[in-house]
Amino acid sequence: MFDDRRRFEIGLENIAYAVRAGYAAIRPDLRTFTNGILYRWLEKGLWPPTSIYANEDEIWRQCSMDMMHVRIEKDSETKIMLRRVAQIRMYYWYEEQEKKTRESRDPTALVSGNDIRIKAIDTILQQYYINWDIIKDSSRDKLRKNFEAEKDVGKKWCQLVHYLSAGILVICDKKMDSQMNKKDFSSNDVYALAIFVINCYSGVSDVCQCFDAVVSIFIQKGLAKEDELHNWHDGLDWDLLQGRLQQMKEPPEQPVAWYQLTKPTENELTNYIRKALGRN
Repeated sequence: MFDDRRRFEIGLENIAYAVRAGYAAIRPDLRTFTNGILYRWLEKGLWPPTSIYANEDEIWRQCSMDMMHVRIEKDSETKIMLRRVAQIRMYYWYEEQEKKTRESRDPTALVSGNDIRIKAIDTILQQYYINWDIIKDSSRDKLRKNFEAEKDVGKKWCQLVHYLSAGILVICDKKMDSQMNKKDFSSNDVYALAIFVINCYSGVSDVCQCFDAVVSIFIQKGLAKEDELHNWHDGLDWDLLQGRLQQMKEPPEQPVAWYQLTKPTENELTNYIRKALGRN
């Protein structure tokens, strides 16, 4: 299978990864998840700081923030969703910083792409680690690698969003995370995954689009307005969604002709984040 414009070939090893991840495109408990956990996230807030109301008890407000900092405040479902959204945001902020770094450099200086990449990462890490200037070089390298690993996963999520729609970040099963977080699960594997899903389980995109608005709220670290939340939730067509979910339980159908996808540019990858943040 080829993308004619980019001349990308999907190898057998890509297909094996793609099929494994493709079966996790829609979580099997989607309705229960939507009516329970997802609804509460939209109502109360996925991100700890934005779930705080002005009239809440001060002890609880302070305690909840302390729990966040020691990383004991969240259940496993919330941790998974927080990590997905944080990863795509990290990739976006990195791309923005890398662009600034590239534009601000001396045009006459010989600076490699790797130098620009490290400078962009260091600029971000300096804001997080107040003792950055005295951290040992070996420790800095480790912190850079940790940041880059999470940022690279964010890029893969953004690629999957480009192919399937933003809602995939919400509706996919945690088994998808197992694949996406693997270092050897490459951008080519993401492409193969999207090709497999679109051709063999075409209804997945329909389900994704029903949850696009949810992703925008999570990216903004915001809350859903009460009337908008009710309208969105009541407007979900569960006959359609259950039908698409049932399709995922059946063996994939071999398409007559494989529909091809065009790989996105770097700028296209983060358009949906930029739009959600109002930074167009």
